[in-house]
Amino acid sequence: ATKASVYPNPSNGVFNLVWETEGENNSIYIYNLNGALVKKLNEIDLISNEKTIDLSDFPDGMYFIQLHGNNSVESVKVIKTN
Repeated sequence: ATKASVYPNPSNGVFNLVWETEGENNSIYIYNLNGALVKKLNEIDLISNEKTIDLSDFPDGMYFIQLHGNNSVESVKVIKTN
């Protein structure tokens, strides 16, 4: 099982994703409100269980960050604002 959380939220575009993992190979997919994939991060380093995600170049609004593990998908909503 994977539990994911994000801070700070809302933020100006730089988010920290933190998760608990059980030896899973994780990938991160980020979608906009229209469901379009805007960013993908593969094979996240599991030693730290934390990843900085930079959405500074994307428009303000809500995004969905999905963390895909071996047997789980966690989804968290983030809001990018100025």
